[in-house]
Amino acid sequence: MIYIFVFFLTFITIIFFSYISKHLKLIDYPNSRKLHKGPIPLVGGLSIYASILILSFFVEMDNYISIILASSLIVLILGAIDDAIELGVILRLISQLIASLIVLGSGLSILDIGSYFSVEPIKLGIFGSLLTILSVMGLTNAINFIDGIDGLCSSIVLNAFITLVIFIYFSGNYQNFELIYIIIISITSFLLVNMNIVPIKKVFLGDSGSMALGFLLSWFLIYHSHPSIRNIHPVLTIWCIALPMYDLLGVILRRLLREINPFKSDRRHIHHILIDLGLTPLKVFIILTSVSIFLSFSGGIIYFNFGSIYALIIYIIFFLLYVYVSLILSRKITSKK
Repeated sequence: MIYIFVFFLTFITIIFFSYISKHLKLIDYPNSRKLHKGPIPLVGGLSIYASILILSFFVEMDNYISIILASSLIVLILGAIDDAIELGVILRLISQLIASLIVLGSGLSILDIGSYFSVEPIKLGIFGSLLTILSVMGLTNAINFIDGIDGLCSSIVLNAFITLVIFIYFSGNYQNFELIYIIIISITSFLLVNMNIVPIKKVFLGDSGSMALGFLLSWFLIYHSHPSIRNIHPVLTIWCIALPMYDLLGVILRRLLREINPFKSDRRHIHHILIDLGLTPLKVFIILTSVSIFLSFSGGIIYFNFGSIYALIIYIIFFLLYVYVSLILSRKITSKK
């Protein structure tokens, strides 16, 4: 019953926040870089988070999950202010860092990267906290960067959460994950609105939504692979988020190879490349969503049939293949000009 409720509750919160979006200055207007028609409310993230927060009072959560949910509010609010008045990237990063340190201070972090070749888990010691911050902020921004066409960001995050549940189930650690189910259903409701499938005025996630979802996803992956929980092997976490991390790391690598500032924005993200090749946004959405599902499915098949070391090696091979293909496609764009 609660899952049916969250499905419709998200529609209600979308309508509510859309109604007050002008007062909040959360409106995205079309310009030379944005091809949508007319003003679109940037309230998808607020709507999803509000629904999750309301329903969280009716499900069981341990202390870690409660802290993750509470700290993500910092990322959401600062993201919404950025959507309204453009605070700039530095303040966005600071908000992510502060929120991450709050969760880190609760005792949750990456302590090891799992066992390989049937040896003891490889512990990180003092480097665990640094890797935790880099991982959370990296994925948070990777999800934000891939939010370039309708439905893509939310479908990537949706696939990641669904994959997480499937991996946990096949790892033999199945238990009650009501909050994850609530997140999945709420994102699904938003996706139906964002893709114009239901007769509700269209809304965008906004930076607030993409960053908050990326932040939540990051910490849920760390939580479920933590030694005290260990619902999944740590190597499976990177397969949940293969496409957005390939995109982020691939862009940084190509910028470094060209001796360009790795943090400078450009059109080297995979959805930009495909659009510049002449594909429609809908085709790009279908292709990249399918690739994301394929990668997650492949990672699970490799891990559960061949083991953790093979899952890690194939992940790296797929990344190198991704970089090679993206370079070839980028060159095709250059040759057209």
